[in-house]
Order: sequence, then structure tokens, then C-alpha cells
Amino acid sequence: AFVAPVAGDGFKATMARATKVGKGLIYGGIGWQALRIVSGAGRGASRSAEGYARDVMQFPLGDWALLLTGVGIAIFGVRQVWLAAHSRLDDDMDQQHMRREGMGWVLHVGRAGMAGRGVVFAMMGVLLTRAGLDRRPSEAGGMADSLTALWSQPFGGFLFAAAAAGLVCYGVWQVLHARYARL
Repeated sequence: AFVAPVAGDGFKATMARATKVGKGLIYGGIGWQALRIVSGAGRGASRSAEGYARDVMQFPLGDWALLLTGVGIAIFGVRQVWLAAHSRLDDDMDQQHMRREGMGWVLHVGRAGMAGRGVVFAMMGVLLTRAGLDRRPSEAGGMADSLTALWSQPFGGFLFAAAAAGLVCYGVWQVLHARYARL
């Protein structure tokens, strides 16, 4: 069976695992699309962030709301990178089962995934913060715009490819976490 026989095989555990698999597939797809953009096979950018930013800017103090949201998202991204480097990702993992199946590399994939995801979120926060500071909703950006912004930096190709690979790793991590987590 795909799901390891661990404590918590009830409905709640099954739903938690299904959610992790879903997240893994979504992040894996986003990372795959980013890698396609790097290779020139696909181009795209999210435009919905600008629309949301424009709506927020219509409210009184909307620019401040956008700025504070951007700062919060950037802090979340930086924290994800920090957690990837310093936290224990294996607290809820069935280590014995992983070792039996030769899956010790899973935690390294998880760290790379969290770091890549954190970089993308930090860049997204920077874009939202700039949109709030400059009062220009067109500067707001979603995930694709964050990757494009990474691309435009010095050594952008490397940064973009690393972030895209990190997103793929995060997708893989979510799927494997669903398999080996003690729920």
C-alpha cells in the first residue's frame, strides 16, 4: 500500500495525508512550470495579484494594508528559509519505516523544498511591499511574478532555477511526507 501503516489510520489521518499529497502535486506542478520557463518551453506570469492589489488600494489606507501584507509575507518567506536550515523536519516522520525503505534522503529534499518556497514567498512579499510603498498595484506580483523578478536579478538564471527546483522539491516533500508522517 502507498500509505505506511502508522498510528492514526482513521479518517482524519487519511484526510491529512490526502491534503499533503494534494499540496505536493500543486507545488510540484508550479515548480515544473517554473523549470519549463527556465528552459524556454513556457512563459507566463500571474496577473491576478495586480487585480487584488488594485482592489485593496481602493480602500482608505489600502497602500498601508498592501505594504503590511507584503512585509508579513516576506517575513514568512525568510522564516521558511531559516526553518529549512535550523529546524528538525523529522519530528513527525516515521524514521524506522523510512530507513527500512532506504528513504533517508527525504529530509534533504524537504529542506531544499522549504528553502526554495521561502525564497519565492520572500520575493512575493518584496513585490507587494514595493507596490504599497509606490502606490502602484501593477508592481504587486504572485508566484510567477516572483520567479520572474528572481530571473531579472544578477545571477538571475541561477536564482530562478534554484527556486524552481526548490518548489519541485517541496512538492516531492509533501507527497513523501504524506507517506511517512506519523499522524
